[in-house]
Amino acid sequence: MIFASEINISLSFSPVYLVIGIILSILFSVWIYRITLPKISVPLKIFLTILRSAAIVLILLAIFEPVISIINKENIKPKTFLFFDNSTSIKNYSETDSSEIISGINNLSNEITSETEIYSFGNVLRKWDQEKIGEIKFDDSITNISSIKDEVINKKNEIASIIILSDGNYNSGSDPSGELNQLGIPIFAIGVGDTVSQKDIELRKVLYSKYLYAETESTIKAVLLNNGFVGGNVVVTLSEGNSIIERKTIVLSETGIDYVDFTYKPMTSGEKKLRVDISRLENESSFSNNSRSFFVNVIDNKLKIGFVSAAPSSDVKFIYNSLKLDEDLEIMRSIQISRNKFFDDFDNSKLNEADILFLIGFPGKDTPQNLINLIKQKLSNNSPYLITVNENTDLIKLKEFSQFLPFEINQIRNDFTRVMLNVNDFNSPLLGSDLREINLWNELPPVLKNNSNFSAKPQSKVISKIKIGNTLIDEPLLITNNVGQKSIAILAGEIWKWKLNNKKEDNFLFDNLFNTSVKWLRDESSRDKFIISSDKKIYSNVESIFLTAELYDEALNPIANAEIEAELINSKNEKIPFRFTYDSDGLYEYQIENLIAGDYKIIANSYVNNSLYKNAELNFSVENQNLEQNSSQMDFEFLNNLATVSNGKFYYLGNINNISTSINNINSTFSRETINRIEFRFWSNEIVLIIVIILLAIEWFIRKRAGML
Repeated sequence: MIFASEINISLSFSPVYLVIGIILSILFSVWIYRITLPKISVPLKIFLTILRSAAIVLILLAIFEPVISIINKENIKPKTFLFFDNSTSIKNYSETDSSEIISGINNLSNEITSETEIYSFGNVLRKWDQEKIGEIKFDDSITNISSIKDEVINKKNEIASIIILSDGNYNSGSDPSGELNQLGIPIFAIGVGDTVSQKDIELRKVLYSKYLYAETESTIKAVLLNNGFVGGNVVVTLSEGNSIIERKTIVLSETGIDYVDFTYKPMTSGEKKLRVDISRLENESSFSNNSRSFFVNVIDNKLKIGFVSAAPSSDVKFIYNSLKLDEDLEIMRSIQISRNKFFDDFDNSKLNEADILFLIGFPGKDTPQNLINLIKQKLSNNSPYLITVNENTDLIKLKEFSQFLPFEINQIRNDFTRVMLNVNDFNSPLLGSDLREINLWNELPPVLKNNSNFSAKPQSKVISKIKIGNTLIDEPLLITNNVGQKSIAILAGEIWKWKLNNKKEDNFLFDNLFNTSVKWLRDESSRDKFIISSDKKIYSNVESIFLTAELYDEALNPIANAEIEAELINSKNEKIPFRFTYDSDGLYEYQIENLIAGDYKIIANSYVNNSLYKNAELNFSVENQNLEQNSSQMDFEFLNNLATVSNGKFYYLGNINNISTSINNINSTFSRETINRIEFRFWSNEIVLIIVIILLAIEWFIRKRAGML
């Protein structure tokens, strides 16, 4: 409901002058028509005077540039959004009857005084009318709790509170906690299921490097959880296809957590599918979580890093030591120690062999032009790189690299300020998506930032902005670019202090940042002109496979309305042809349903103007899994954290009597409004010009008809 309107008029000059101008304009028009040759009737004189006065006043108004602003304010009625888990795992808990959940949903929607919107999440997000709540089946085959996030963000201005009813276990999508908690909306989590786990052995995760190297041994670590089987023997096997790589027998520990290390030495490069299996024990609650398949990328040889710095510094030392932790990197150091002298008399021409560049405080005021030209040449060849801008960086020389940088240098200054990280990307491949780690990043010591004005280019992504004390400032500190040439920019010096923080739990952050940066910069998939991807690599037999094709020209501009023909090939070499459908911005989509277990390959050809352009391949697997059986207890920690951090509260399903009271109290104090502003700029409106022309034209026509000069 609109409860107030404001109309404001602003002028470029004092309104007194405008009033005087209008009076003089009218007097001038009257004086012009007081005597006419030939004489005309009084009514015609008055009409012509009005025409002339109106035209002059409109021109005068345009000179004064008035802006008329109409502001409408509207109260927003508070809403409560109730999301419930519709997956089959909800029916697995013996203590929970489905009817109790349905009854709880109905009671809550009746007791909450504000409007309540009800949604289920599982395979998809679905909105429910209250009268149809009795039809809930709890039959979705997966749990994607992250589907809540988009709906909440889109309607955040009208949401006063959120209720999430779930066992807290999800097997699709990502953890939405970080982004939901940033909205400042209290979340009330209702836990469903057992809090005490059943007897079970679970392969919780498999840890491995995303990139392995051919003919080089790597460690693959399996993490096992056991409940109720302390002292039992199990056989854990790592295999590739039908070949067993390594098999180990372990005794399950009293801690409930066991780590099993396998040594894997691939002999050839390419994408490899591996699998870890745990032997079954009698009385396990579920066998579906005893195995896991995964894909690894095997690369031919070691990566060469061109490590370039305009001067020795602590940043140089600490970043170099972090990179040295990875034995699969060959680091070529070009560190300038005086005007034409480099550490260890390094031959800069060797930088031509570098796969990735690390430019630490580069270029400096004494950096030789031949080295600048060499780096420019490398960057013009699309070499991926990381750059830091510190106290040794000569920003005037750096502007010579502006076409390659992921940021603009808008104004150059020579003073510095100590700033802290303010991470605003919660899904960054560099800083991670774990909320605990993000908080650790935000607590790291301040670093030294040049006060020059930097801004991210449109195609770049700001991973972190800055804060000074508790003041958040909209300026970039950490930037990435994934379009065309991959690059990372850290717009600060003295970042070595992140490594020396006193807190032991975040000492790993510094090394992880640069280790992950190398892997991200090396990933060349984003520079391919034709990419076929799936939303995951391993599917359950009940899941839909969503395929996306991306097509770009040589300048990496999206290609629209091309033809993409593909074949789905199973392990028996049976082929099923299909065609992608164009969506937008060079993206094409296709969805596959009801695939039986097995390994699959997709071979796709793209056609532009009826000519073959590029081809691409994709591998994925389908397994007989019941994902909803993988967890046998409620994830209390996840649900409680989700509620507590948002200033909400956690409830068990059997004790939700007070939840509606808490929500009604929140909704009663909810105060939010939308403001709609409409501006009419008189001086730039074409209609005003047209009216002036029409008025003058009518005056001219009448004067000509009357024989006046």
